[in-house]
Amino acid sequence: MRNEIKELKAPLLKLVNKINPTKLYVAYSGGVDSTVLLHILADLKNKNQIIPSLQAIHINHNLQQNAGKWAKHCQDKCLELGADFKLVRVQVDTMRPSLESEARQARFAAFAKELGKNSALLMAQHRDDQVETFFLRLVRGAGPHGLAAMRPIRKLHKGVLLRPWLEVPKNTIIKYAKEHGIDWVEDDSNLDRSIDRNFLRLEVIPRLKERWPGLGKTVSRSARLLAETSKASYRLKPRLKVKKLAKLKSAAAGDMVYQWLRYLGAPMPSHKKIQNIVKEVALARKDARAYVSWRGGEVRRYAGKLYYFRQKQSLEKNNQSKTLSGKDIIAIANNGVVEFAKSALYVTMAQSRGLLIEEHDEITIKFAQGGEKIKPVFGKHTKKLKKIWQEQQIPPWERRKIPLIFINGKLAQVVGICTEGALTANQDSTESGISFSMDKKCRR
Repeated sequence: MRNEIKELKAPLLKLVNKINPTKLYVAYSGGVDSTVLLHILADLKNKNQIIPSLQAIHINHNLQQNAGKWAKHCQDKCLELGADFKLVRVQVDTMRPSLESEARQARFAAFAKELGKNSALLMAQHRDDQVETFFLRLVRGAGPHGLAAMRPIRKLHKGVLLRPWLEVPKNTIIKYAKEHGIDWVEDDSNLDRSIDRNFLRLEVIPRLKERWPGLGKTVSRSARLLAETSKASYRLKPRLKVKKLAKLKSAAAGDMVYQWLRYLGAPMPSHKKIQNIVKEVALARKDARAYVSWRGGEVRRYAGKLYYFRQKQSLEKNNQSKTLSGKDIIAIANNGVVEFAKSALYVTMAQSRGLLIEEHDEITIKFAQGGEKIKPVFGKHTKKLKKIWQEQQIPPWERRKIPLIFINGKLAQVVGICTEGALTANQDSTESGISFSMDKKCRR
């Protein structure tokens, strides 16, 4: 019995101590694996071997007749173990071809919303799950990165996802549960052989293990080696350069996109969506405003780079505006704030810089509508704002979020970008000007 406890606790403590989160979440389905994980975590917390606060998250997909009973079971179990409990209900599109994939995307999107900075989500996937994932991706034609299967640590939105038991066999978890008299729920859908993962688990893998009893260890080792190889093959950054993809064949380019999205902690799109990202976004003509979206986010291209967003980005014009008098602005110019479009514009007065504003001036704050022009400080010519956007490589979806300051109808400042020379305090004079900033740190 001691061996099982050590085999389960050691990798768990190792990962938690490595990340050192301030908040721990457990993906708690009520099945044996996640129940044992929660049981051990609660025990470690009671013994002060882990410090972070502990909360179990149960996702109700509303797909099973007993879903309500399972949620109640999980809530009662958390009460028994002294762990916080949260029930999250998600909607799954049952008309999609892969119900399992849709449920997974909905589940991970829900987990991502819960994770804040310095937080970690623990999942109880084990070595048997890793083997299933390896073969599932193999038959679907995955590349090296996909065949690396699940990683013990990866980003998930603002936090991290931890899988401490990927080297632990399922029977170790079952032994622990029986020794401690732990009860759990059984999902009847796990017996449905029409689901690919279940077919592998119930039909294919047992036959392979009859021939190769060490299959779990060898496949797990192969997945780990592939993970190390694929990790070394690319140097990834938040923005993926299109020219890197253009040099690769279709399969390799898709693998790079897959690895890039995993690096960013994005919920994974389907293989077809990844190929669409390569063909319809990355390799589209330069003037195309192409994008690909899925439940887990959206990918767009600008200035030779791919951008990932968790929320869909709008390119529609923002017609919000706000008008104040120069007197109002001057009154709040000593580290004051103007609320505009659910954001804060910080207003600062300083000598020899900023905009020259008089009390009788009319100050209008709004967003670009097209056709605006400005002659920036130190610039020789008046430029269209569109040209400045392009020179500064500001993507179209960001432009609609940048406030413009008008003085008596004339564009005076593009906040954070440039100011109109004719309306700016002279650096060689003693006159004071007023600056607008979206960043509190810019105030002096």
